[in-house]
Amino acid sequence: MYRQYSSILAFLLISGCGAGSSSSSTTITEIANTTDTVKPVISAPDPITVAANDVFGTPASDADIVVFLTAATASDNIDGSVSVTNNAPTQFDMGETSVTFTATDAAGNTDMVSVTVMVADITGPLISRPANIAITAESADGVAASASVIVDFLSAASGEDNVDQSVTVTNNAPVVFPIGVTGVSFSAVDSVGNTAVSVTATVTVSLIELVDTTAPVVTPPADIVVLAGDASEAYITDSAIVAFLASASALDDTDGAVAVSDDAPSVFALGETRVTFTAVDAAGNTSQSVTAAVTVVSALVQLSGQRVTLQDYNPTTQATVSNEFAVEIVDGAVSTDLSSVPLNLTNIINGTATPLGDYSDALLRFGIDQVRPIGAGSGTVDLIVTTGADGDRAESESQLHCQLQINWQSDGSIIAITEPEQSISLVVNRAGLKITTTINEFDIMSVSVDQTTGAATLDIKLLSALSEGVKVAGGLLDTLLVPRTLHIKVATTMPIADADGVDVSEINAIIKLDN
Repeated sequence: MYRQYSSILAFLLISGCGAGSSSSSTTITEIANTTDTVKPVISAPDPITVAANDVFGTPASDADIVVFLTAATASDNIDGSVSVTNNAPTQFDMGETSVTFTATDAAGNTDMVSVTVMVADITGPLISRPANIAITAESADGVAASASVIVDFLSAASGEDNVDQSVTVTNNAPVVFPIGVTGVSFSAVDSVGNTAVSVTATVTVSLIELVDTTAPVVTPPADIVVLAGDASEAYITDSAIVAFLASASALDDTDGAVAVSDDAPSVFALGETRVTFTAVDAAGNTSQSVTAAVTVVSALVQLSGQRVTLQDYNPTTQATVSNEFAVEIVDGAVSTDLSSVPLNLTNIINGTATPLGDYSDALLRFGIDQVRPIGAGSGTVDLIVTTGADGDRAESESQLHCQLQINWQSDGSIIAITEPEQSISLVVNRAGLKITTTINEFDIMSVSVDQTTGAATLDIKLLSALSEGVKVAGGLLDTLLVPRTLHIKVATTMPIADADGVDVSEINAIIKLDN
């Protein structure tokens, strides 16, 4: 600052009247004419950083920006305080903006200062928490996070950011929510790493007592066929029936395996009896009833009752002769007349049969309609040969009586019949004389099933029986084994029935011996 001076001479005439004298004085006043050339001094604010309102930045009306802009002041040596203006925009974009402050005094002296305003994304996201939920569990293990109610709960949380708009919300939910209260914390981070203030919501899991309304399911046993313990019935103590009843099972969704009850009678009559099986679980739910059949039969072998075949080997012609005959079944007795085709006596006297191919005996062969799968048992077979067609023996007549102790076993497709060692008693009567002996491995009766055709037969081996009598009795059978008519009776305790299911106790045949 400096001053320029100019002098102004002013004359001031001061006059006065006085006797005989006069006086005068002159005063000079120096006036300064000053020119202001000094700029005002601006006191500017420091640079600031403000949070972006959104992706477009922050308006100048933001409180921090308003304070920033109004904080600038200026003073002048002449004028004192002077106003300050700025070139701030109405909207501060993201990033750095330079604001220039300007002050001008009355003399037109101007000063300018620039300060930066940084607009940045420094605000974390905001999270909207889901509402707390309370759910029930069906087991003490709790509820899996994959359950729909949990999935809906977790997905209800949302995040919002002023710059990035939506953001991904994460949580610390467990894999399984246990019984009780579990707090779930929700978090979010925007694209520049600003972290939201975490919020928490709760899941309360309570254990409910399940009401079991599902009935068990019963699996019945397979139907069975059993042999009557006597002629007319079977008992619940029968091993096959015991196993049948025990094989029923029941399964319940809640209780697992449960006990099965049945209405089996203590005695099963001949024919089919359906047994009803039910089960009740611990909650009292009763299963649907299911049934299975126990069929009691009095016959292991059921004869067709239509035809019987006589097979005989003729050593003279060396041929097997096979002939079919009608069969009559009356009151449990099978009868047939085979005398029209005489049995070769030479074979019997020789005590053996000459094999031809796979044939080596004279057979009474009965057709079988059915073979029962009923397990195993034992019994006897009696072969009685008398003269004449009536089967009666006079005192003077000879009689051949063979009794066979047998064991049998059936698997439903074939019956195996075996004789225990030393099982056959042979009795030959002639005029009151009797011979009793034991014969090992004697085979008189068999049942076989053709696995290809399914045809079954009951074979009674006449030649074997008569030959054994010849070996034992010798001449005692001379009067029996001559060309004549013989009555052959086979009585057995092995269960046999006719086609109608009537027990068969006897098989009778009239044969004629030939030379």
